[in-house]
Amino acid sequence: MSRQGLRVAAVGFGLVAFVLRLLITFWWQPVTWRVGDSADLRFTAVYALYGLGMVVALLVPFGGYQVLVWRQRRPPTTFSLRDGRFVVRSSPFLFGAWSILLFYFAGGMIPTERVPNEYAMRPYTDPLPMFLVAATLVAAMIAVGVALPFLSRPRVELGVAGVLIQRFRSQSVLAWTLLAPGGPVPPARRSHQIWLFVAGQVRYTRYAIPLSVDVEPTFLANAIRHYVDHPAARAAIGTEAELDRLRAALAAAQPPAAQSPAA
Repeated sequence: MSRQGLRVAAVGFGLVAFVLRLLITFWWQPVTWRVGDSADLRFTAVYALYGLGMVVALLVPFGGYQVLVWRQRRPPTTFSLRDGRFVVRSSPFLFGAWSILLFYFAGGMIPTERVPNEYAMRPYTDPLPMFLVAATLVAAMIAVGVALPFLSRPRVELGVAGVLIQRFRSQSVLAWTLLAPGGPVPPARRSHQIWLFVAGQVRYTRYAIPLSVDVEPTFLANAIRHYVDHPAARAAIGTEAELDRLRAALAAAQPPAAQSPAA
Protein backbone atom coordinates (compact mmCIF):
# COMPACT_ATOMS: atom_id res chain seq x y z
CA MET A 1 0.00 0.00 0.00
CA SER A 2 1.25 3.49 -0.88
CA ARG A 3 1.82 6.25 1.63
CA GLN A 4 -1.28 8.02 0.33
CA GLY A 5 -3.22 4.79 0.76
CA LEU A 6 -2.14 4.66 4.41
CA ARG A 7 -3.49 8.15 4.95
CA VAL A 8 -6.84 7.18 3.45
CA ALA A 9 -6.86 3.96 5.48
CA ALA A 10 -6.33 5.95 8.68
CA VAL A 11 -9.52 7.89 8.01
CA GLY A 12 -11.35 4.64 7.21
CA PHE A 13 -10.26 3.01 10.45
CA GLY A 14 -11.15 6.22 12.25
CA LEU A 15 -14.71 5.98 10.96
CA VAL A 16 -14.80 2.39 12.16
CA ALA A 17 -13.64 3.57 15.60
CA PHE A 18 -16.38 6.21 15.63
CA VAL A 19 -19.10 3.70 14.75
CA LEU A 20 -17.84 1.14 17.27
CA ARG A 21 -17.79 3.78 19.99
CA LEU A 22 -21.42 4.59 19.22
CA LEU A 23 -22.28 0.88 19.36
CA ILE A 24 -20.70 0.68 22.80
CA THR A 25 -22.97 3.48 24.02
CA PHE A 26 -26.25 2.54 22.35
CA TRP A 27 -25.97 -1.26 22.24
CA TRP A 28 -23.24 -2.75 24.42
CA GLN A 29 -23.92 -0.67 27.52
CA PRO A 30 -27.62 -1.70 27.63
CA VAL A 31 -26.51 -5.30 27.08
CA THR A 32 -24.26 -5.11 30.14
CA TRP A 33 -27.20 -3.81 32.19
CA ARG A 34 -29.40 -6.67 31.04
CA VAL A 35 -26.71 -9.26 31.73
CA GLY A 36 -25.99 -7.73 35.12
CA ASP A 37 -29.63 -7.84 36.18
CA SER A 38 -30.27 -11.35 34.88
CA ALA A 39 -27.09 -12.77 36.42
CA ASP A 40 -27.26 -10.62 39.54
CA LEU A 41 -23.78 -9.22 38.91
CA ARG A 42 -22.21 -6.53 41.03
CA PHE A 43 -21.78 -3.04 39.69
CA THR A 44 -18.03 -3.54 39.34
CA ALA A 45 -18.54 -6.60 37.14
CA VAL A 46 -21.04 -4.79 34.93
CA TYR A 47 -18.72 -1.82 34.64
CA ALA A 48 -15.84 -4.16 33.79
CA LEU A 49 -17.88 -5.61 30.92
CA TYR A 50 -18.61 -2.10 29.69
CA GLY A 51 -14.93 -1.17 29.92
CA LEU A 52 -13.95 -4.31 28.04
CA GLY A 53 -16.23 -3.28 25.21
CA MET A 54 -14.65 0.17 25.09
CA VAL A 55 -11.18 -1.34 24.89
CA VAL A 56 -12.19 -3.70 22.10
CA ALA A 57 -13.84 -0.83 20.19
CA LEU A 58 -10.51 1.00 20.21
CA LEU A 59 -8.18 -1.94 19.65
CA VAL A 60 -10.02 -3.27 16.57
CA PRO A 61 -9.51 -0.20 14.34
CA PHE A 62 -6.23 0.81 15.95
CA GLY A 63 -4.84 -2.71 15.64
CA GLY A 64 -6.02 -2.99 12.04
CA TYR A 65 -4.21 0.20 11.14
CA GLN A 66 -1.06 -0.93 12.93
CA VAL A 67 -1.07 -4.12 10.83
CA LEU A 68 -0.97 -1.97 7.68
CA VAL A 69 1.71 0.24 9.22
CA TRP A 70 3.82 -2.79 10.17
CA ARG A 71 3.87 -3.93 6.54
CA GLN A 72 5.08 -0.47 5.49
CA ARG A 73 7.15 0.29 8.59
CA ARG A 74 10.39 0.99 6.72
CA PRO A 75 10.48 4.68 5.76
CA PRO A 76 11.38 5.42 2.12
CA THR A 77 14.89 6.28 1.05
CA THR A 78 13.85 8.79 -1.57
CA PHE A 79 12.23 12.18 -2.04
CA SER A 80 9.14 13.40 -3.82
CA LEU A 81 9.62 15.91 -6.63
CA ARG A 82 7.66 19.15 -6.52
CA ASP A 83 8.29 22.57 -8.06
CA GLY A 84 11.99 21.93 -8.57
CA ARG A 85 12.54 20.68 -5.03
CA PHE A 86 13.09 17.43 -3.16
CA VAL A 87 10.17 17.21 -0.74
CA VAL A 88 9.47 15.09 2.36
CA ARG A 89 5.95 15.20 3.82
CA SER A 90 4.83 14.30 7.32
CA SER A 91 4.72 10.63 8.20
CA PRO A 92 1.27 8.98 7.90
CA PHE A 93 1.97 6.69 10.87
CA LEU A 94 1.86 9.07 13.81
CA PHE A 95 -0.89 11.33 12.51
CA GLY A 96 -2.90 8.35 11.32
CA ALA A 97 -2.93 6.97 14.85
CA TRP A 98 -3.97 10.35 16.26
CA SER A 99 -6.74 10.52 13.68
CA ILE A 100 -8.18 7.19 14.84
CA LEU A 101 -8.08 8.34 18.46
CA LEU A 102 -9.90 11.56 17.58
CA PHE A 103 -12.67 9.63 15.83
CA TYR A 104 -12.96 7.31 18.80
CA PHE A 105 -13.24 10.12 21.33
CA ALA A 106 -15.72 11.95 19.07
CA GLY A 107 -18.00 8.93 19.28
CA GLY A 108 -18.08 9.29 23.06
CA MET A 109 -18.82 13.03 23.09
CA ILE A 110 -22.48 12.73 22.13
CA PRO A 111 -24.70 13.45 25.18
CA THR A 112 -26.84 10.42 26.05
CA GLU A 113 -29.18 9.23 28.75
CA ARG A 114 -30.81 5.97 29.74
CA VAL A 115 -34.39 5.43 28.67
CA PRO A 116 -36.40 5.17 31.90
CA ASN A 117 -37.32 1.59 32.87
CA GLU A 118 -35.70 0.16 29.73
CA TYR A 119 -32.41 -1.40 28.69
CA ALA A 120 -31.74 1.31 26.13
CA MET A 121 -29.89 4.58 25.58
CA ARG A 122 -30.94 7.68 23.67
CA PRO A 123 -29.42 11.07 22.81
CA TYR A 124 -29.85 13.63 25.57
CA THR A 125 -31.20 16.82 23.96
CA ASP A 126 -32.42 18.79 26.97
CA PRO A 127 -31.38 21.55 26.97
CA LEU A 128 -31.13 21.71 23.19
CA PRO A 129 -28.38 24.39 23.06
CA MET A 130 -26.04 22.17 25.07
CA PHE A 131 -26.73 19.27 22.75
CA LEU A 132 -26.02 21.46 19.72
CA VAL A 133 -22.73 22.59 21.26
CA ALA A 134 -21.73 18.96 21.83
CA ALA A 135 -22.78 18.04 18.28
CA THR A 136 -20.67 20.89 16.91
CA LEU A 137 -17.70 19.69 18.93
CA VAL A 138 -18.16 16.16 17.57
CA ALA A 139 -18.32 17.50 14.01
CA ALA A 140 -15.16 19.54 14.59
CA MET A 141 -13.31 16.51 15.97
CA ILE A 142 -14.35 14.45 12.95
CA ALA A 143 -13.20 17.19 10.59
CA VAL A 144 -9.80 17.36 12.30
CA GLY A 145 -9.59 13.56 12.26
CA VAL A 146 -10.16 13.52 8.51
CA ALA A 147 -7.60 16.27 7.86
CA LEU A 148 -4.89 15.11 10.25
CA PRO A 149 -3.36 12.28 8.16
CA PHE A 150 -3.12 14.62 5.15
CA LEU A 151 -1.28 17.46 6.87
CA SER A 152 1.66 18.76 4.89
CA ARG A 153 3.53 19.75 8.06
CA PRO A 154 6.01 19.01 9.42
CA ARG A 155 7.78 19.09 6.08
CA VAL A 156 11.30 19.30 4.70
CA GLU A 157 12.26 20.62 1.27
CA LEU A 158 15.67 20.62 -0.37
CA GLY A 159 16.01 23.33 -3.02
CA VAL A 160 18.73 24.94 -5.05
CA ALA A 161 19.13 27.72 -2.48
CA GLY A 162 18.95 25.67 0.71
CA VAL A 163 16.84 23.66 3.12
CA LEU A 164 13.29 24.56 4.12
CA ILE A 165 12.05 23.18 7.46
CA GLN A 166 8.31 23.63 7.99
CA ARG A 167 6.93 23.02 11.46
CA PHE A 168 3.32 23.31 12.60
CA ARG A 169 3.51 27.00 13.44
CA SER A 170 6.82 28.18 12.00
CA GLN A 171 9.40 27.52 9.34
CA SER A 172 13.10 28.07 8.76
CA VAL A 173 14.96 28.59 5.49
CA LEU A 174 18.63 27.68 5.77
CA ALA A 175 20.99 28.54 2.93
CA TRP A 176 23.46 25.86 1.89
CA THR A 177 26.35 28.28 2.32
CA LEU A 178 25.51 28.73 6.02
CA LEU A 179 25.39 25.06 6.93
CA ALA A 180 28.43 23.64 8.68
CA PRO A 181 30.65 21.47 6.48
CA GLY A 182 30.60 17.75 7.19
CA GLY A 183 27.11 17.74 8.67
CA PRO A 184 24.58 16.80 9.63
CA VAL A 185 25.47 13.36 10.89
CA PRO A 186 22.83 10.62 10.96
CA PRO A 187 20.74 10.70 14.14
CA ALA A 188 21.19 8.22 16.96
CA ARG A 189 18.83 5.25 17.05
CA ARG A 190 16.50 6.79 19.64
CA SER A 191 16.89 10.40 18.59
CA HIS A 192 13.81 12.43 17.62
CA GLN A 193 15.50 14.97 15.36
CA ILE A 194 18.35 15.71 12.99
CA TRP A 195 20.45 18.68 14.02
CA LEU A 196 21.61 21.22 11.44
CA PHE A 197 24.37 23.61 12.47
CA VAL A 198 24.26 27.09 10.93
CA ALA A 199 27.27 29.37 11.11
CA GLY A 200 26.79 32.62 13.01
CA GLN A 201 29.00 35.60 13.80
CA VAL A 202 30.18 34.06 17.07
CA ARG A 203 29.09 30.42 17.17
CA TYR A 204 26.96 27.81 15.46
CA THR A 205 23.18 27.80 15.88
CA ARG A 206 21.31 24.52 15.94
CA TYR A 207 18.14 23.84 13.94
CA ALA A 208 16.19 20.62 14.42
CA ILE A 209 14.50 18.57 11.72
CA PRO A 210 11.79 16.47 13.42
CA LEU A 211 11.84 12.79 12.54
CA SER A 212 8.05 12.77 12.12
CA VAL A 213 8.69 13.35 8.41
CA ASP A 214 8.28 10.38 6.09
CA VAL A 215 11.84 9.52 5.11
CA GLU A 216 14.61 7.31 6.41
CA PRO A 217 16.55 9.59 8.83
CA THR A 218 20.03 8.50 7.76
CA PHE A 219 19.15 9.03 4.10
CA LEU A 220 17.89 12.56 4.81
CA ALA A 221 20.96 13.48 6.87
CA ASN A 222 23.33 12.10 4.25
CA ALA A 223 21.49 13.87 1.44
CA ILE A 224 21.76 17.24 3.17
CA ARG A 225 25.43 16.65 3.94
CA HIS A 226 26.03 15.66 0.30
CA TYR A 227 24.80 19.02 -0.97
CA VAL A 228 26.62 20.89 1.78
CA ASP A 229 29.87 19.30 0.65
CA HIS A 230 29.15 19.32 -3.13
CA PRO A 231 27.98 22.80 -4.15
CA ALA A 232 28.15 21.99 -7.86
CA ALA A 233 25.38 19.40 -7.51
CA ARG A 234 22.84 21.82 -6.02
CA ALA A 235 21.75 23.29 -9.35
CA ALA A 236 20.19 19.98 -10.40
CA ILE A 237 18.12 19.52 -7.22
CA GLY A 238 14.47 18.80 -7.97
CA THR A 239 15.02 16.72 -11.11
CA GLU A 240 14.47 13.01 -11.56
CA ALA A 241 17.98 12.54 -12.93
CA GLU A 242 19.55 14.23 -9.90
CA LEU A 243 17.45 12.15 -7.51
CA ASP A 244 18.68 8.95 -9.19
CA ARG A 245 22.27 10.21 -9.06
CA LEU A 246 21.94 11.20 -5.40
CA ARG A 247 20.56 7.82 -4.36
CA ALA A 248 23.34 6.04 -6.22
CA ALA A 249 26.00 8.28 -4.66
CA LEU A 250 24.67 7.78 -1.13
CA ALA A 251 24.38 4.03 -1.60
CA ALA A 252 28.03 3.87 -2.63
CA ALA A 253 29.30 6.23 0.08
CA GLN A 254 30.89 5.03 3.27
CA PRO A 255 29.14 5.78 6.63
CA PRO A 256 30.26 9.15 8.00
CA ALA A 257 32.15 9.64 11.23
CA ALA A 258 29.72 10.12 14.12
CA GLN A 259 30.84 13.55 15.29
CA SER A 260 29.23 16.96 15.35
CA PRO A 261 30.42 19.44 12.71
CA ALA A 262 30.21 22.17 15.34
CA ALA A 263 32.53 20.39 17.74
